[in-house]
Amino acid sequence: MTVKNLAKKEIKKPRKPFNEKNQAAILMIDSWLDGDETEQKQTFEYLKKALDEDRLSDRKLFE
Repeated sequence: MTVKNLAKKEIKKPRKPFNEKNQAAILMIDSWLDGDETEQKQTFEYLKKALDEDRLSDRKLFE
């Protein structure tokens, strides 16, 4: 069997198992979108401050 035939065989495989494996990750990411907007903004502000505090460089990650 040639490489070309193997490639065609791989392409024709059903992708259902791949989608089922990733379903948990997709549901988790979707749940992040349903969070409290105010809490998410506060968390982001805290993270920006924490990441910029003890940097070796004088340059900030966030402006």
